[in-house]
Amino acid sequence: MTTQSLQHQGETDNPFASLSPYEFVLLTTFRTSGAGVPTAMWFASEHGKLYMVTGRSTGKLKRIRMNSRVLLAPCDWMGNVLGPQIEGYARELPVAEHVHANAVLAQKYGEQYEMDSPEADGEDEETFIEVVSTPHHLKGELA
Repeated sequence: MTTQSLQHQGETDNPFASLSPYEFVLLTTFRTSGAGVPTAMWFASEHGKLYMVTGRSTGKLKRIRMNSRVLLAPCDWMGNVLGPQIEGYARELPVAEHVHANAVLAQKYGEQYEMDSPEADGEDEETFIEVVSTPHHLKGELA
């Protein structure tokens, strides 16, 4: 199997495969008014899911709790979009799943992630976001 066919196979298995080469993703969450609020974030992808870390009291997390629909696009650290948007659905992970999400992010970003994590600053206010491509995955249903 060629590298190109492996890449295409991965794209069908992982709706977020096109984002993997990028360091940042622009996560757009939605206010109750429907207005989108974009934020450039680190992310890591595994098994068709994206993981991100954020503070427990951030606006983006409050918006996700109200409306799980999000848009994602590859971007640079300033939030300049570098590719097409992908629709997804987000949720805050339960504490029991934090270790796994943290490991996936640490694997992608290495020492840079470890040095930048809130735990390194003595803070314990972090939580993790999981994004999937359909709302059915959020409820544990089959798509």
